[in-house]
Amino acid sequence: PPTATNRLNSPIWTRFRKACDHFFESKANLAVAKENSAKAIVQFKEELIAKTELFQPSSDIHVSIEELKKLQEEWANSGEASLKENDRLNNTFGRAVEKLLERMKTISQVDDKLFYRLKYEQMLKSPQGVEQIKKERLVLQDKIKKLQAEVDQLENNLSFFGKSKNTNPLIVEYLEKVDKAKLEVSELKTKLKLIPTV
Repeated sequence: PPTATNRLNSPIWTRFRKACDHFFESKANLAVAKENSAKAIVQFKEELIAKTELFQPSSDIHVSIEELKKLQEEWANSGEASLKENDRLNNTFGRAVEKLLERMKTISQVDDKLFYRLKYEQMLKSPQGVEQIKKERLVLQDKIKKLQAEVDQLENNLSFFGKSKNTNPLIVEYLEKVDKAKLEVSELKTKLKLIPTV
C-alpha cells in the first residue's frame, strides 16, 4: 500500500491528533456538564421534597390543592436525574404528597368523598400516577374481597344458632362483627368508585 512521505505524513498526523484531542476534550466536557446538570436536578428535587414536607396547608382545601398543583408542576418540569436517583426521588416525593394530603384532610375537615377524589386527581399528576392508581384499585378490591368473605363466614356461623334469642352474648358479638364488616365493605366500595379508570 502506498504511504505518505515523511514530509506529508507529519502534518497529516498532527491534524489527526488535533481533531482527536478536540473530540475527546468535547466529550469529556459534555460528560462533566451532564453530571453537573444531574446533580443540580437532584438538588432541586430534594429541595422540592423538603418544601412539600414543610408545607402547611390552609383551612381552605382548594387553596391548598392549588399550592400542591404548583409543587407537582415544578416537579414534573424539573427534569430527569439518573435512573436510580429518579426512582428514589419520585418515591420520596410521592410519600411527601401523601402525607401532605392527609394533613390537608385533617386541617380542612373535608368529607371523605371530596378528599379521595382530590387525592386520586393528584395521584394521576404524579410521575408514577397511573401505576399508583392501579395499585390502589387492586388493594381496595382485595380488601373488599377479604371482608366480604369474612362477612359470609360470620353469617354462615350465625346460621348455626338457628332461632336462638339475640340476647346470647356470642350472637350479639357476631352480629356486631357482621355489621362492622358490612359498613367497612360499603366504605371501601364507595372509595373504589371514586378511583378514576386509567
